[in-house]
Amino acid sequence: MAERWAVLFPARDAEGNPESPALDLLHAQAADARWIAERRRRLSSLSWYMKLLKERLARRANAEDQCTGHFWEGRFASVPVLDQAAVTACMAYVDLNPIRAKLADRPETSNFTSIQARIRDRQTLRQALAVADALTNLPADLPANELVDVLADAVPRAVPSAVPMLTTGNEATWLAPLHRCVPYSEATAAFYPAALSLDDYLTLVDETGRCIRSDKRGAIPHDLAPILARLDLDLASWLDAMLSQGRFLGGAIGSATARAAEAVRRGVKWVVDRTKIHKTTAAA
Repeated sequence: MAERWAVLFPARDAEGNPESPALDLLHAQAADARWIAERRRRLSSLSWYMKLLKERLARRANAEDQCTGHFWEGRFASVPVLDQAAVTACMAYVDLNPIRAKLADRPETSNFTSIQARIRDRQTLRQALAVADALTNLPADLPANELVDVLADAVPRAVPSAVPMLTTGNEATWLAPLHRCVPYSEATAAFYPAALSLDDYLTLVDETGRCIRSDKRGAIPHDLAPILARLDLDLASWLDAMLSQGRFLGGAIGSATARAAEAVRRGVKWVVDRTKIHKTTAAA
């Protein structure tokens, strides 16, 4: 552990160049149980990772610009998300960035987003299922030209132009499954709503994108409200958050129950949520 830590955070000389750690220091650190426990906690902390990521980017940018000061200013904030609704809101906000910026008009054409990758993966899956279905019970002596015609007919029917939906549990193979995109602990599991399927999430982003694209609050897609109700989210607040320029602010984002638990963990009286996308928010 001490050697790995020295690789990640080497000692540096006066000019900023890394130095090899002294063996006696490594032995002392390795023998210090409290030091080891604290470093393991940091290495498993997402907050610590984001702190280091932003700090190094800021130092490099300031060096290139030959300036000092707070590089990020108020444009980027690290706000804990405490429940499934908050995580889903942040995911949808990022996936809808190209639509909000008018770089795309639908999720499947939103380049460099995870939702596009999930959609493409599901299209590939539909193709594979369609081919497998078409090959079932085919005569073994079917001529090659007729087999090609069968497959050519099956694949287009498997991939419609709209967002593909499936009732199977398969998801994008290289992305975290939706049921794992939640902050989980034994203490908070009791107040999570029912997990969303990938079909639910695709519908959520697609229908929200239609609202953002048309900017007509009076024409809310009928599928949007039920999904938000399952997440205990307020429809008007959801649309405000999705249309905002990064309004995910406050001490944390989550329901009143989740923030009460977070306040106990931090040892404070209350944690303020300035996003307020949940249906019920306790007064701060």
